[in-house]
Amino acid sequence: MRYRRTGDWLEAEVNDELLMMHGESGRFVSLNETASYLWACLAEPKSAAALAEGLCAAFEVGPAVARADVEAWLEAMRAEKVIEEDAA
Repeated sequence: MRYRRTGDWLEAEVNDELLMMHGESGRFVSLNETASYLWACLAEPKSAAALAEGLCAAFEVGPAVARADVEAWLEAMRAEKVIEEDAA
């Protein structure tokens, strides 16, 4: 299963965070450094495994930690409707 970004999000970097606002609803989401990295990776649809692999390389974490972090992030971002499953 692959995931992709949803809708119209405006982005601004502030200190070590990425602040995002949904263009239609006005909802705000704040992403830390690792979450911002995952968001950037989803410029193109990716699987959880691909995201975890990238996280391992970018942040020098082990595969188990990366998988757990990615799964938690995907769940949180789906709940906020920031990402969705890619039907393609």
